[in-house]
Amino acid sequence: MAEVTNKKDAALFVFLPVGLVLVWMSKWKTVTKVSVTALLALLVKVSVATGRGSQPGTQAAQTMVPTTTSSTTTTQPQPSQPTTTAPPTTSPAPTAPCTTAAPSSDIVNAGSYCSPAGALGVTAAGTPMICSASATDSRLRWRSR
Repeated sequence: MAEVTNKKDAALFVFLPVGLVLVWMSKWKTVTKVSVTALLALLVKVSVATGRGSQPGTQAAQTMVPTTTSSTTTTQPQPSQPTTTAPPTTSPAPTAPCTTAAPSSDIVNAGSYCSPAGALGVTAAGTPMICSASATDSRLRWRSR
C-alpha cells in the first residue's frame, strides 16, 4: 500500500472506501453508482501518477543539506520555509454613536418602560409617543406628546 505522508492522505485512505460503500448502499441507479466510482478511481490514479497527494500545490519544497558525522557525509532532506505573504488587513471605518434622539418609527406601547429619554415612537393606533419621566413617576416610560 502507498506510504501515508500526512494527515490529509490518511483521511483520504480512511474516508474514500467509506464513501464508496455508502454510494453503493444508496438507492441511486446502478449507472450513477458506476459513474461515481469510476470518477473517483480516475481521480485517485491521476493523483498518484502526479505524485501530489490529495492537495496539489500544498507540499513544501525540500532542500538537501549536507551533514557530516565522524567519517561519512550524508544529505538529509530539510523542509524549507514556504514564502507566503499575508493579505493586507483592512478594518471598517469607525462609526460615531448617535448622540441625539432621532425620530423613530418603532411601534411602542403606552406606559411601557423605555430609554433613552427623548426617544420617539408611535403606537399601533398611530398615536405619537415620547420617552420621558413625569412629575409623579421618575422612571422613563412611553407617554403621549
